[in-house]
Amino acid sequence: ICSQPSLTRVLGPIVLAEGSKVESRYRTQFRTVKDLLRQIDHFDYVRFVLDPSVTNFSAFQSSNYLISLEHTLILDCTVSVDELWRNFKDKTRNVIRKAAKFLTLVDLHDPQEFMRLYLHHLGTRKCYFDPLAVKRIYHAVSEHKQGRIVTAVDNDGLVHAMIFTLWDERHYYYFLSSRDPDVADNGATSLLLWNALQHAHALSLQFDFDGVSSESRYHFMAAFGGRVAARLIVQKSTFLFALLKNGRRLLDKYGGNPRNYFLGD
Repeated sequence: ICSQPSLTRVLGPIVLAEGSKVESRYRTQFRTVKDLLRQIDHFDYVRFVLDPSVTNFSAFQSSNYLISLEHTLILDCTVSVDELWRNFKDKTRNVIRKAAKFLTLVDLHDPQEFMRLYLHHLGTRKCYFDPLAVKRIYHAVSEHKQGRIVTAVDNDGLVHAMIFTLWDERHYYYFLSSRDPDVADNGATSLLLWNALQHAHALSLQFDFDGVSSESRYHFMAAFGGRVAARLIVQKSTFLFALLKNGRRLLDKYGGNPRNYFLGD
């Protein structure tokens, strides 16, 4: 199997071809990507989620890859803070105001404490990634001053919610979040996101909500006023692997675990 590691949101070739003619640049991109795909043709299963900036997927189609979509929302934070706030849904503004009355935002510099709280908030649900990876990621982004963890804490010191955000030279990413289901509602997370959006504004970046995994998550994100952007999913498998995968999908469907179409699988 050849696919992106957990916590890697997008992966795939981005070819910056030179040349004065559009045709020659596209031809170079096509040839380069085709050559790269040949090098992984021996795998039983290949799957990548491409960055939204990748719009030319002809080399993948020519190599018999299946193309599907997942979505994210992107918010332009280079506009004024007042305009950002005005574009929120009324209900979202109200829950942020309410949360701000009893919650204080505090930076957390301990990734182990973040993961302890994250796993506690999950309860009996399974964590889909290696907790140790979060520690490595935090130290890497901290070294480059391109990431932060912020918590929403009440007067008793109880953490209601927290988010881990990252950024590069173009985008500010909503990487991980967690909230205590016993005490927090969406107000705590919304307050944290509003803080993150203001930070993205200060850095003149686009805010990427980093993927839509469900209908409820879509409605929550859309309330902040972002635009929908598509991420291409490219995948290819051998006949036997496809047979096994479709068999498991049928078992999941009739066993009460239906397919999540938001993830494009």
